[in-house]
Amino acid sequence: MNAFIWNKRSVNTQQAFERLTKMHRQNHYDFVGLMEPKQQAKKLERYRNKIGIAQAISNVSNKIWAFIDEVFEVTVMYNMVQQLTLRLFHTESHVEFVLTLIYAKYEVFEVTVMYNMVQQLTLRLFHTESHVEFVLTLIYAKCDAIEKIELWDSLYAMARDMEAPWLAGGDFNIIWDEEEKFGGLPVSLNEINDFRHCINTCNLFDLGFKGSIFTWWNGRAEEDCIFKRLDRCLANVEFQQTFLGIEVQHLLKTGSDHSPIYLKCDIETPPVKKPFKFLNFWVEHATFKDVVNENWSADFSANPYILFNHKLKKLKKALSLWSKATFGDIFQKIASMEEVVMVHEAEFEANPTGMNRERLQKVQAKLIKCLALEEKYWQQKAGMTWFKEGDRNTKVFHAQVRGRRKRLQLKRIQNNGGTWIEEE
Repeated sequence: MNAFIWNKRSVNTQQAFERLTKMHRQNHYDFVGLMEPKQQAKKLERYRNKIGIAQAISNVSNKIWAFIDEVFEVTVMYNMVQQLTLRLFHTESHVEFVLTLIYAKYEVFEVTVMYNMVQQLTLRLFHTESHVEFVLTLIYAKCDAIEKIELWDSLYAMARDMEAPWLAGGDFNIIWDEEEKFGGLPVSLNEINDFRHCINTCNLFDLGFKGSIFTWWNGRAEEDCIFKRLDRCLANVEFQQTFLGIEVQHLLKTGSDHSPIYLKCDIETPPVKKPFKFLNFWVEHATFKDVVNENWSADFSANPYILFNHKLKKLKKALSLWSKATFGDIFQKIASMEEVVMVHEAEFEANPTGMNRERLQKVQAKLIKCLALEEKYWQQKAGMTWFKEGDRNTKVFHAQVRGRRKRLQLKRIQNNGGTWIEEE
């Protein structure tokens, strides 16, 4: 018997249904089971004709559709909300068997509504498997600064009694600083300060992100083009301690002016703490030597080795903060500027005026500056002395890094007796 079982999630998806009918023509299935057809039961016969199978049965919840070849005699044994059990008798081989199709309901979270307001919805979620409980606040802030004060006040009130792990995410309709905006009028510092004061007072922290820094685009070009980071995920310390592995990613703005935010939380996997790494291109910056001179000092007397170790630690911390403030995350900047350049390129192609060319060249210059830093980063990480400026090939860089890591691996060590010890 050839059988095909698929959680279809809507037979109305033309491409997927055509795939099913094509596979049936190729394999001649005796039985097809579809879960979640998402169509009315009265349309079952029409889809049976499309597939080209003689018999069709739906369970009582219409979540399970079964299509059976005419060579079988079918008896329905159990027709229930989450399962459909059939007794099948093959009229040629006289073999009889029972077939059960399952579409199980499973509610992972128990949900309690805590606050249902105009600009926010707060839920208490209890995970029935891990028994972890946390609070989730979904935000859709008003554009008007005065109206947003009502939202900030509600967060203040919640934070006073908040002891559980707390995650707040959504469209806050406000940026954190000038780095989170490209184009448009100058930002309102008063509005930004209100937002910052609220988040800091509530002991919420930005979870960071991968991808472009900008989560919103106004859909315009030329001088009216504006990009902002309006959407974000924030959490308190308790949430970050509960979910050790947290990853936020800004996805592409396909079908919307906002980026979807993909949030992955892992209870068991802790984040990898990156060790300090000195980047060679730092020395090319005008303020690098000033940072070194200011922090290569000690205000006490001790053994020279202790003093040297103290200076290194002090300088390492200072350089880390300086690099973050001076260069930021170059990979995030590249993703952001590539998005801006793409908009200006499309506008210049549609309307190749001198002004549009100037705007395009301006954003391209910013992107090229970021790409140059990325090249130097990968050149150093891969240890490529032969690399020439402008040869930006990330695949080559990654291959070199992997090869270097393999060469640096210790596969055996020699003990005091001269015997080589290898891992079993």
